[in-house]
Amino acid sequence: LTQAMNNCLKFWIDEADVDGFRCDYVSSPNIPVSYWQSTIPMLKAYRPGKDITMMGEADFSDVTALQAAGFDYDYAWGFQGKLQTYGATGSYATPIITYSKDLLSKSKAMNVSRMLYLTNHDENWNYDLKTLNQKYGANKYLLTVLSYTLWGMPLLYNGQEIGGNQALNYFEDTKIDWSQPDQKMLNTVRTLAAIKHSQAALHDAAAYADNAEVSFLTTTNNNSYITAYRRTRDDSEVVVLLNTST
Repeated sequence: LTQAMNNCLKFWIDEADVDGFRCDYVSSPNIPVSYWQSTIPMLKAYRPGKDITMMGEADFSDVTALQAAGFDYDYAWGFQGKLQTYGATGSYATPIITYSKDLLSKSKAMNVSRMLYLTNHDENWNYDLKTLNQKYGANKYLLTVLSYTLWGMPLLYNGQEIGGNQALNYFEDTKIDWSQPDQKMLNTVRTLAAIKHSQAALHDAAAYADNAEVSFLTTTNNNSYITAYRRTRDDSEVVVLLNTST
């Protein structure tokens, strides 16, 4: 079975030149961690000179055994859950700062990069609050900035870049409606993507020490509504200000 699975994975490298794999439900008790510990190094060495990135669908801060499995990224699932609790009605900075510091503390203990996100296929279709507006309201803009700049690598789900206000049935060929894009979100994501690529302070790495530190800042006016932090790497410095008030 293991050989057959590995042959399938190698097939996609050989035939489609894929750059990596997103592996579903890696926390299943029926999949031994030893499988990943042998398969992931094999895939990374399979074609000399080609980088293969491995993403595991689980929060490794909860499933700690997977921290040594060899994945490059996990899902920061707990962080997304807390942001959704903040949701559309949150208006103070303290919860965001608390959630962010908790994410950083957990990430420090892991030798794995984190994937931050506000929504994905499950969140967008399977649960009661589906769209970004339903989940986050006007906070969807500042939380998008947070997910791009705080730590790790952001996940952008289909349609999120134009507002994320469709519930996409991924069991059918649902089309994204590009006729009335949310220009504020589109421009925000476009800008964030450019900054993420161009600023070394926002680049991500598996080892905590290889990432630019996050320094939270104190603001003098309306401190209750401002989340502020700085990240610096060499001559790259990014300062983020998130205004949670109306």
